[in-house]
Amino acid sequence: MNSINLTKLSSAILVGLALTACGGGSSNNEQTSNIANTQSQSEKIECSNGLPKNLKTTGQGFFSDEIYSLETQPNDSGDDDVIVLYSNKLTNGVIYQNLTTLLKNQPKQINIDFLESYLLTKSKLDTSFKQNNLTIGFPLGYLISQDDNSVVFNSFTDKCTIHIENQIKLNLKHIDISGMTIADLFKYYDYPNAGNVERYINSDLAQIIINNHKGSLEKLLANQTKFPSGSKLSYVEQSIFNTPTITFNDSDLTDYKSLEEFTDNTELPSGYIWHKDQFAGYKVVYPINPTTGISKSFVDNYTGVEMNGKIYQAYQVISGDLIKDQMDPLEDKLDMSETYFNKTAVQTLADALNQAL
Repeated sequence: MNSINLTKLSSAILVGLALTACGGGSSNNEQTSNIANTQSQSEKIECSNGLPKNLKTTGQGFFSDEIYSLETQPNDSGDDDVIVLYSNKLTNGVIYQNLTTLLKNQPKQINIDFLESYLLTKSKLDTSFKQNNLTIGFPLGYLISQDDNSVVFNSFTDKCTIHIENQIKLNLKHIDISGMTIADLFKYYDYPNAGNVERYINSDLAQIIINNHKGSLEKLLANQTKFPSGSKLSYVEQSIFNTPTITFNDSDLTDYKSLEEFTDNTELPSGYIWHKDQFAGYKVVYPINPTTGISKSFVDNYTGVEMNGKIYQAYQVISGDLIKDQMDPLEDKLDMSETYFNKTAVQTLADALNQAL
């Protein structure tokens, strides 16, 4: 069972841009340029510390009701990852995330150590230094529009910049799990007895269960508790970026004096060459395929950025579907970054995890 896990890339880039993932079920590759959400809209928005006061989300859909995401994050001491359940709630156009008390032994707050503070696109540089844990929750970013099967998400910026270059279209898959058992949810990891079953839980989370909680997977696989009627889970099938996007932080500052020194000391991925470019007037360098001239959304920070006479190592996401770009041609099953559960399903899930872990 070949698969791809986007967790590392999501943490490094997607959360730095805004949101790592959401749930639903469309396969529309269309980018978001047909939606009226240009820079002129941001000029009308009242902004306070990155929080818009008058932003209205278009449409009803996935985030109309509070949704819960099963994920992992570092524990309070930072020496290990733990399983968490977040709540995700839309308030005044902003999606706020909070740790719930549904699972025992949860961390005290959402970990934001991986956030990227600079967002560089072809036309502009934005910052997100004000993106912090607040009383209302952690502001993931701005929800521009939604329906049942997709959302258009705009990254958090200090100036509440609403711009198509800051936006990601997330196409979603929904699965009705009414009547399914807890055992069904984890059956994919029942080696070697899984067979050709669907994956519902990401592999990093499964490995925490297997490695840190001996015997817990067996308890979950033996749990025949059924999810109540109306239970649904969701995950992202496509993450479509409108434009190449580079992200980095102050901690990514290097000692290199030039981009040439950066490339001389950075090992290229096999089969790629360096390409010099400019993003919003800033000199950058990144790997491209010499045959196609196209780069790739690497999970390592191969991109170099020159800003204010300093050299930063950075991540780049190319335009198009991030998930497809990351998929190996031989891979046949997506390893989602997180799984979302509606209110009907989440308590059954939490009870099972609390009993097993």
